[in-house]
Amino acid sequence: MLEQKGFTFEAYIPNADVEPVAFELRILERGVVKFKLLVPMTYVPTFGVDVGDIRYLESVLDRVVLVLPDAADIGTDHILALHKIENEIGGTRLRHQPIAREGPVNGKLGDFEYTAGLFVEKFAPLMGGAEVLDKWMREARPQLNGLTPEEALRLGMAQDVVEILLENAGNARQPSP
Repeated sequence: MLEQKGFTFEAYIPNADVEPVAFELRILERGVVKFKLLVPMTYVPTFGVDVGDIRYLESVLDRVVLVLPDAADIGTDHILALHKIENEIGGTRLRHQPIAREGPVNGKLGDFEYTAGLFVEKFAPLMGGAEVLDKWMREARPQLNGLTPEEALRLGMAQDVVEILLENAGNARQPSP
């Protein structure tokens, strides 16, 4: 674990029974996961993680810290830079292999990801219809550090978006004085 620039960086060792093997490097801000990178390992950790794999993880972490600004200044271009690093190191390839994913796969949802379209379909009734929510999804929100809810969903901030949406839906239902 490392703390710099307002972020906490945590590396998790994978379950030894899972191959291909990768560290999961989590980037948190105030306890909330903002981004996860998969960092491939060379060796399956039988009696512990290989020293070479630890050094490689540290070098990737150095690259990540270099591309990130202070937490308050993070933007879409920084997230794209993190995606680029993950792609360059081979983590993106591992991410698309189902066995490398964390946790059990839900048979009903499979690899379900929030997308703006599905989100609008699910929550439109709370906001007064699809058109209203669709517009809301494209407006920058100060609670999301200036991101639109649509951008925040792509960055894995679904919990934050849902909380803001529910707050806005609750405010919309309250009668005006």
